[in-house]
Amino acid sequence: MVVSEVIGVSTDVISEIGKIGLFLQTLGIVVLLTVIINVALLFIHRKRLKAVLKIKEEVERVEKKVDILTREVRKNIKKKL
Repeated sequence: MVVSEVIGVSTDVISEIGKIGLFLQTLGIVVLLTVIINVALLFIHRKRLKAVLKIKEEVERVEKKVDILTREVRKNIKKKL
């Protein structure tokens, strides 16, 4: 009788430990997927940031040219007046 109770209790304990193990595996998979998704998003955002910075540099270059042309036009207008 005592032996069957001990075996029954140990079976219950092993069953609960198995449930905890399954929960930890699931949690690990979720964390791993989250890390993989974040790394992928990091690369995507990095590419976008590079593109935006390149566009910004081009806009600044064009602005400088426009400023130079504007100065030249103002000089020419002053000369004519």
